Amino acid sequence: MSAIQILKEKKANAIKDKNGTIVPQKEMAKWDVGDLIGVDGYNVSVLWNFISHSLNNKDGIHGMALECYFGRNKTCEERGRWEVIYNYMGVCYSYTLNGSLVNTTGLFNNFYLKLQDTQPLAYKDDASGWKLLIHDQRDSPLIHLRTHGTTLYRGWSKDIRVFIRQFQTINSDKRPCSDKIDYSYSECVANCFIKEVNANSICRLPYIKALKDDDPEPCNDSQAYAAVNKRVDDLLFYGEWSENNCPCPRQCNQDFYITYAETNQMDKEQENKGKLRIFYQDLTYDDIEEQFGYTTIPLLCDIGGSLGLLLGASVLTFFEIIEAISTALVHLTAMFTHCCCLFVKSKPEPRQI
Repeated sequence: MSAIQILKEKKANAIKDKNGTIVPQKEMAKWDVGDLIGVDGYNVSVLWNFISHSLNNKDGIHGMALECYFGRNKTCEERGRWEVIYNYMGVCYSYTLNGSLVNTTGLFNNFYLKLQDTQPLAYKDDASGWKLLIHDQRDSPLIHLRTHGTTLYRGWSKDIRVFIRQFQTINSDKRPCSDKIDYSYSECVANCFIKEVNANSICRLPYIKALKDDDPEPCNDSQAYAAVNKRVDDLLFYGEWSENNCPCPRQCNQDFYITYAETNQMDKEQENKGKLRIFYQDLTYDDIEEQFGYTTIPLLCDIGGSLGLLLGASVLTFFEIIEAISTALVHLTAMFTHCCCLFVKSKPEPRQI
């Protein structure tokens, strides 16, 4: 029995003990996550942790990760660490290398993860499969998981080739950017979104952190939980909020992870499993750097050339130029007068009869 089904049974038993009402299975199936807040005294954060999928085996229950390797014969735990993070989709897991560099390429030399999910869909917005996002360590997946993520469905395997594109841009008045090493544009956008949610909410969801002392407390009520969820949906999915309205400058130096994915369907007996391989095709990357087209040195050279041209023209040269222009004008005037005289016809004298 899944964790969420256990809580549904406990809530149904509590209702039966309180007023003798037996809750039918059809009614229990309609209960969402928010309807289970308060069961066994769980607030929303404890509830999310209780019903989340465990990554590894725990208390005799198989976790999602059946196998995980990073490189040949190197487990994921040897090369890096897993971390629990919260997102609008629920409890997620983030994997980060322990400072070691990737020095091999190819399909069988990088990240390999075999997953399983045998639990049935248990609530309204539940979905099968796994959502994936490859991002920089500084970045926040809160918003970009929806826009830049990819999905691995049960019964399918996915190979993801990663290619890095590095941008180095100039901080200018027209296009300002932040050159701070620890600054992240996506983190700034995530905080902007959190401020917007907290400004009009009566409680907080687990992934909405408190940025100020007067921000709401975690949700402890089903109705408040539903209201905040609706508020988040309106902002994220129905156009009431846009990251373009956030006062977040772009990063001057930013790495983009360009991915190319290929999917293959697995055998029928593995319909509840999934395989993921992430690797570098080669150890090259695109380095795109923005530079000034007209820098200080060419400017000084042009100024020096112009000054040399102007200072080389003396006062005598100035009068010589005036004399040459005057002589040319006199010559042209004389030629014009001579031509006019040649074309003037004399008038015929009157004849006497």
